[in-house]
Amino acid sequence: MTPETEPELAARAALRLAELEARVGNRRDAVELVARASALGRDDPDVVARADRMQAHLASIRSKGSEVRGPPA
Repeated sequence: MTPETEPELAARAALRLAELEARVGNRRDAVELVARASALGRDDPDVVARADRMQAHLASIRSKGSEVRGPPA
């Protein structure tokens, strides 16, 4: 494996994990993985296109509840 392909491979893996996280309802984790994939695969048009589609899909999913993080009030 060449150093040039490692980020693209990591980007594709992050997209796959994002798909799995979205499937089980972990929208926030999926969004973070898509952002990571976009950053890692910015030079690969296929990765960018898949990340854009996944981002649009995640934006259309209604969350199951509050996704607020932080200490309790």
